[in-house]
Amino acid sequence: MSKTSVVWATAFAVSVIAAIATAQHRFRYHDETSAEPLRLVPATVDPGENSASVRETGSKIKVTGNGIPDHLVGQFPNSGNPHQIETQKVRLRLTAPP
Repeated sequence: MSKTSVVWATAFAVSVIAAIATAQHRFRYHDETSAEPLRLVPATVDPGENSASVRETGSKIKVTGNGIPDHLVGQFPNSGNPHQIETQKVRLRLTAPP
């Protein structure tokens, strides 16, 4: 067997192994086997002062905000959601329609 044949055979074998290994990968794995009732949290908390603005300047539309909603929300963190509502710096620049 020539050296070139050995190289090509090895490359083919490696690519087949890689394809099989990739095909076996599971993107999502759910291990929950029982369903529980959904526990909704009433929206009774004022999350704070929100700010949002939309400005059109020339050929751009600029959207800014702090990420705080302008409506009541549930209590956070809670048993179903460990995250807190916090201010964020939101800046979007879009092209205005011609």
